[in-house]
Amino acid sequence: ENYRNGILLHAIPFLIPITQIMLTASCYTTVAITIERFLSIRMPFFIQKHNIKAKVFVIPVLILAIGYNIPRFFEFTVLSLCDWSSLSNSSSVNTTLSNQSYPERCDQLEEVQFYSLSITEIRKNPLYIMVGSNCAPQNSLS
Repeated sequence: ENYRNGILLHAIPFLIPITQIMLTASCYTTVAITIERFLSIRMPFFIQKHNIKAKVFVIPVLILAIGYNIPRFFEFTVLSLCDWSSLSNSSSVNTTLSNQSYPERCDQLEEVQFYSLSITEIRKNPLYIMVGSNCAPQNSLS
């Protein structure tokens, strides 16, 4: 329980985008190396004359994979939730809480907190889902 609330839920908003970056880079690196191998076999003198290495193909793929998946870091957020069962006995606490937002209430009461993973507004946007999720290679984590 401590691992899930303390570490895992806070790591998920970072682990999912990093995983997507690696999946995108893996797919396009395979394509880039295939193109590099094709060119080295088809035009060996051109490759030797211009001293073209595989990193010329791989580095742009890594930059593209990172750039394309940067918005994924803003898809999820961790919300803190209070244990409201301990607050149900006090009516004075409930009346003071009615005009405040939910996460602020937890911090002000200094109660035991639980955490929940939530999607943000960007993840709910239909255009973002169409372009960001459906066009990504191997988007099995979306």
